[in-house]
Amino acid sequence: MIKKILSPIIYIVFLVPFLIGTIWIITTVERTTGFLFDMSGFVELSFLILTLGTLLFWLANCAMAGFEKLLNPTSLDHFRQASLYYLIVVCTLTSLLRYGYHGGLGEAFLLMYLLISIWAIIINAIFLYRRYKVNSI
Repeated sequence: MIKKILSPIIYIVFLVPFLIGTIWIITTVERTTGFLFDMSGFVELSFLILTLGTLLFWLANCAMAGFEKLLNPTSLDHFRQASLYYLIVVCTLTSLLRYGYHGGLGEAFLLMYLLISIWAIIINAIFLYRRYKVNSI
């Protein structure tokens, strides 16, 4: 029971190195070469979410699977494991819909949290689906 409570916390902890790495890489790229297509880092951020995010979130799912010893996951396992990311999505969408997007730094971070959280949810769903398919054969 404790393992099922701790697994969402394990999954959200992987957000910290991802955010630190992403911000560090984006600022380094901006200072050294500049952003591609003068799009304020959108291309670079998208690339980082797809590469670094996939790697870190896949490792987080492997860690959770090893920690929980979950053999046949269900959709409820997905919602439990990704629950904190769903909470981030709801909070950021609520904030953006309530106050709007005016192009500030805080709103940019909200959009980044939103995109990263959605990607973490997708990675968790794919991981658990693949684990279910492999173990159900």
